[in-house]
Amino acid sequence: LKHEDTNLASSTILRPGMNKELLGILVSYKVKVNLMVSYGGILGGLPASDVGVELPLILIHPKPPHGERAVATSSEDIVVEEFTQQNSQTQS
Repeated sequence: LKHEDTNLASSTILRPGMNKELLGILVSYKVKVNLMVSYGGILGGLPASDVGVELPLILIHPKPPHGERAVATSSEDIVVEEFTQQNSQTQS
């Protein structure tokens, strides 16, 4: 797994009868937004109210087409370049 692209999800959803091979990765989240709305303005005196909403968010990463796969790289394909930090101080 170290040399291949990996796609991991914290949770997945599978509906009964769904073909796992066609699915890929499907992740479902809920984003919850809470707002405090005040009607009073400068005059005040009017009560504030809380408004909350949950927004569904679904992320899908489809399975790659048949035959496409991440190709593992050998250690010979890896290029390591070393850089040194140059001093920018000038002498007076």
